[in-house]
Amino acid sequence: MTSEHRKPSPQPYGAGLTSPDRDSIFVGAAHLDKPDDRARLAAIARAEYSSRRRRDGLFEADIFAEPAWDMLLDLYVQSYEARSVSIHSLCIAAAVPQTTALRWIGRLDALGLIDRSPCPHDARVVYVVLSARGLALMERYLLGQLGEIAAIAGPLTSLR
Repeated sequence: MTSEHRKPSPQPYGAGLTSPDRDSIFVGAAHLDKPDDRARLAAIARAEYSSRRRRDGLFEADIFAEPAWDMLLDLYVQSYEARSVSIHSLCIAAAVPQTTALRWIGRLDALGLIDRSPCPHDARVVYVVLSARGLALMERYLLGQLGEIAAIAGPLTSLR
């Protein structure tokens, strides 16, 4: 294939932004210190999860499947709301058959994006949370989404 027929490489998010704008989109989790900061990110994650379920209801069954992403969104929202998430609940949030969800939970665990811990009161129950790495990556993604929303809707109150 010649270079003239190649697809151009996608630009990383924020590539066309000026330096201060780009830096504000990619701030780390430590930058989230106001009470509303995490609330905004949780609202974005909740809206994205809801829009995925709405999309699933409108289009042909089984054309959209991204269970790992649904799990990460759900774990972020539940983390913000200080709710425990069992493996069983996470399988439901994935909106796929349980065996598929369990396979993806194993993959997320292997990638270091989630942590598992046994329930202290019931040995049959295992809880799942975003790992520190998973939380930081989700917040980085959600901050990028917030930046895109701001670019479309106009300036929102900044995170700092």
